[in-house]
Amino acid sequence: MSLIVIFILILAILIGIRIILNIDMLTIKELAKNDKLNKITDAFPENIEICKKICSMIGNKKVKIEEDKQSKTSLYLIVTNKISIANLKNSFTRIQTVAHECLHSMQDKRILWANFICSNIYLIYFIIAILLTIFGVYKDTMLQVSILILMGFVCYFLRSYLETDAIIKARYLAREYMKYEKILKPDEMQEILGNYDILNKIGVKAVNYKLLFSVLLKVLIYTLIAYIITL
Repeated sequence: MSLIVIFILILAILIGIRIILNIDMLTIKELAKNDKLNKITDAFPENIEICKKICSMIGNKKVKIEEDKQSKTSLYLIVTNKISIANLKNSFTRIQTVAHECLHSMQDKRILWANFICSNIYLIYFIIAILLTIFGVYKDTMLQVSILILMGFVCYFLRSYLETDAIIKARYLAREYMKYEKILKPDEMQEILGNYDILNKIGVKAVNYKLLFSVLLKVLIYTLIAYIITL
């Protein structure tokens, strides 16, 4: 199978999966913009305090917590055992987002480390493969494509497991936190949780597609470069 055939096949797979899953990122963004629910959740404490309380609820008192108001992405860093909370103010999704990162901090450390190591090795190998192919050291480009696909799918499955697990459980952990605070009326909580359910149903598909796209994009880039060099 030639490099250009592989390139077209992978591109077709990505487009086909997106169409089949009917992933619409604009819909997710629109659902997350709910002024009524944003105003309701403004009554909750600051994100740092929410994070501390949720971590305490799930028995994790050792994790470091900080808020990065310049960032738009919240994440848990296994290397430093730290939760970094993005600028989530004025968003009703912030409680579930914080719960999501708290859950990451309690996931199996072996899988978290495996994901960290695998993703970094994959990125480094991707860069090395491109450079050595350009300079003519790697002659067997099909072998490199195979290695990138294999490594990529290992990374994908590790990250997919971690993210899907956190997305599903975050909704219920957010509910327990909201019940603990006793700020919301029952109908307000149900409305928020109902919107979480809608977002998560789309979110699981969107996150997994994004992870798969990230993996296969590297294969596409390498395949295209290798094809150009062999012309």
